[in-house]
Amino acid sequence: MSAIAERVISRVANCKVTQKRWLTCLCLVASDCIAVSLAVVASLLVFRFWHQQPELLTTQLLPTLLLVSVFAALGLYPVVGLSPVKEFQKILLATTLGYGTVCLISFLRVNAEPALFTAFVFAWAATVLLIMVCRAILRSTFSDSSWWGTPTIIFASDDSARMILETLKTHPALGLKVVGIFSTESPQISSLDEDGIYVGPPHSAAMFAERCGIFHAIIATSDTDGQTIDKIIKTHARTFKSLLVIPEIPQVSSVWVEPRDFGGMLGLHVRQNLMDPRARMLKRALDIALPAFLATLLLPVLAIIFAAIRLSSRGPVFYGQTRIGRNNSTFTAWKFRSMFANADEVLLSQLEKNPKLRSEWERDHKLKNDPRITSVGRLLRKTSLDELPQLWNVFRGDMSLVGPRPIVAAEIARYSDVFEAYKSVRPGITGMWQVSGRNNTTYLERIRFDEYYVRNWSVWLDLYILVRTFKTVLFGEGAY
Repeated sequence: MSAIAERVISRVANCKVTQKRWLTCLCLVASDCIAVSLAVVASLLVFRFWHQQPELLTTQLLPTLLLVSVFAALGLYPVVGLSPVKEFQKILLATTLGYGTVCLISFLRVNAEPALFTAFVFAWAATVLLIMVCRAILRSTFSDSSWWGTPTIIFASDDSARMILETLKTHPALGLKVVGIFSTESPQISSLDEDGIYVGPPHSAAMFAERCGIFHAIIATSDTDGQTIDKIIKTHARTFKSLLVIPEIPQVSSVWVEPRDFGGMLGLHVRQNLMDPRARMLKRALDIALPAFLATLLLPVLAIIFAAIRLSSRGPVFYGQTRIGRNNSTFTAWKFRSMFANADEVLLSQLEKNPKLRSEWERDHKLKNDPRITSVGRLLRKTSLDELPQLWNVFRGDMSLVGPRPIVAAEIARYSDVFEAYKSVRPGITGMWQVSGRNNTTYLERIRFDEYYVRNWSVWLDLYILVRTFKTVLFGEGAY
């Protein structure tokens, strides 16, 4: 045996994997059980408030705790390499199936009361929302822990490996933790070796995986003819039960890409959902129905905000600004006024006095400590209640509930080629930017979020963003 081979075997033998997949699964199961239990308790309280028989709700809704069995069947324990949108899709389908089954059984019973249906609907909606919130809290709490996640190795060049590591770090919902990198080039990532990530040549991958019990691998290579990828797959077909291949095709829709067998060759079917007239009609139907319902439900809140603005500062209650809409048209986007009436004068004065403030404004078109905002306006912005009048814009057809961030004419140049995708849809009250950090993101990231939304749109993505919006507003993420 050569000296190099002996060193490889010695290093592999000393490597230890700290991730405990079973513990990650257990935490997710516990999180989901807590979410379902909270939803059931909330429904029970509502049912009592309506002076119904609470024992019916207890006996009929508690079996929904068996939802975890459906979740397990759909691969949600643990989540491995699944996008947040796909995860949400599975959670919604599983929850609907579980509650639908229990509801059917309940109404087949002679003593079931019709009023129980409302409690089922309430519990179903609360369960979906709480599962998303509880899972997000769980991941933000434990994703950096050494035991969290599914251990994974990477076959990639140094640059590709660093990109994947950064992606997995910023997207803990994918559930993958890199423990080894097998570079298709000469390994140069010594700093990762010091951080506990094994770095070595591809021929030591099988030994490492068998020694540490690793069954998941990611292949990312710039090899254009696919020979390297084909060789890795054939060599390690029996070692890994899951091989995720990441092709280097930038700016291509990623959520709704489907593989196709094209005469023995791999083809990728890219669906541009928003180009489908039927999809546009469905999205528009939701944009008419939901704002009408929300406006009716929030009428008391709108009245309170109206009075607070009127009594706290001089000026109109509503503020309108010209924004760019679909097909490069313009419209007036309405908000509750959150600034002083002479806001423009205040801004110019402050920008002239403060170079750092001017630099922040030119970079982001936002100010973290904006001197123009009133005390009531600060609260409205923190809770995003200032944007409620845009429900009227949605109803009129100027905007959509979910879409790209509405921009002004001065921002078009900064969007460059992305503007073609941007102007193909209506801007939204909420969107990818709002649920991905909001003002804590850079301007370039906001543009990428808008492009991602247009290329990856589906009803599932809209529903996912709407559910995430509740969490974002609840915790005031990135709001100022």
